[in-house]
Order: sequence, then structure tokens, then C-alpha cells
Amino acid sequence: MNDDVSQIGRCNFTKSHEAGHQILKMLFPNEYGGSNKKIHFCLSQPQPHKRMDWEEWQANGIASVILMPEELIRQAMFLFSLGDKIEMINKVYATYEYEQFSAMADFLGVSKTALSIRLTQLGLVEKNFFSNPYDLTNVYYDGGI
Repeated sequence: MNDDVSQIGRCNFTKSHEAGHQILKMLFPNEYGGSNKKIHFCLSQPQPHKRMDWEEWQANGIASVILMPEELIRQAMFLFSLGDKIEMINKVYATYEYEQFSAMADFLGVSKTALSIRLTQLGLVEKNFFSNPYDLTNVYYDGGI
């Protein structure tokens, strides 16, 4: 994974995530994890989405704060002319903002997915259509007439 430049952001997040586990184990040795811990590994094809456990959620939270502290995100938004808040992340219908958002992810050394999630957590994006840009135009039947 280290040799593929397209995966640098993912690699950085994975390293920070694993460091998060170590930090939590040092801070809470009695409460965090047992001696018979599951081994986490990466597959070339992702497994179906499973419910994340508390320790994984905590490690993800630590990784996002280490890699993308709020002040750094705000400075990067200014640097990439995104203002105080991104109106919409959408590669189809907001191409300029998406290009700036993508450049910002590269600049920060994180994946676009991680940056999208972090921006949403910080309330710095109004509408996030990163995972499905066409969801903006999908029409859903609500059962009415």
C-alpha cells in the first residue's frame, strides 16, 4: 500500500488509526482491549459493511483528530478558497468545489472519504453527496399520493 501514491491518504489514516489503538491502550490499560485481541487486516476486496465496535470507532476518532485537527482544516479551507463552509460536496453538480476539496485532501495527505467525514463532523459542509453524487437528483416515493 505504501508504493501506490493513490493510496497515501488511506495509508496515513490506517497508521493513525493503529496509533490510536496504542494510545488508548496506554491511557486505559485495564479497560481497553484484552490479551486475546482480534487481528485486523486489509483485504483487496472490502467485506460487506459490518457494525463497527466501540474500540474501532474510538481509534477512527483519534486518527481523524490527529490527521485533521479543526484549525488545520479551517486554514486549508481558506487556502483552497472554500470559505467558512462548503455548500455542497458533489463531483457532478459542484465541480469547482469538488476539485478544491480533492486538492485539499491531497494537500493534507488524507483520503477524500476521510476528509468528507471530518468536514461533516465539524459542521463545515452543508450537503455531503461525496459517496453518491446522483443522490441529489434521486426521487424517492414517500407513500403519498
